[in-house]
Amino acid sequence: MWPQIDALAKGLGEYNGGVVLVSHDARLIREANCELWVCANQDVQKFKGEFDDYRDQLLAELRRAEAEEDERARIRAEKRAAAKAKAVAEKEERIRKRLAAREAREKAAREAAGEDAAATPPGGDAAPAAAVAPAPAE
Repeated sequence: MWPQIDALAKGLGEYNGGVVLVSHDARLIREANCELWVCANQDVQKFKGEFDDYRDQLLAELRRAEAEEDERARIRAEKRAAAKAKAVAEKEERIRKRLAAREAREKAAREAAGEDAAATPPGGDAAPAAAVAPAPAE
């Protein structure tokens, strides 16, 4: 497909000297039958194996890193959901307490009003606590 790559790979195969080839082209690397040296993390290491082994190792590392990130994201989402559920539960508890306090106040007010109603004769106001008798007529 790419005659330049084919010619370069053939030329490298026939050359008896040393060549440093830097390439991202998988076909050239395979066809040149090179030793594979990997530059990573400010280091250079000879890779023991073929290019396809290296590619498979990289893909496995990427899948592993992706799975680890997915797990971290899942844990973060669970923590956020738990925190939200806790906040909702706390808010519901505050509302329940306020409603209970309001109901207690209303009940006390009704009871107090009921006592006033019991002390009031039907059809009239409550009699004063201390009545003053009229003065005798002379």
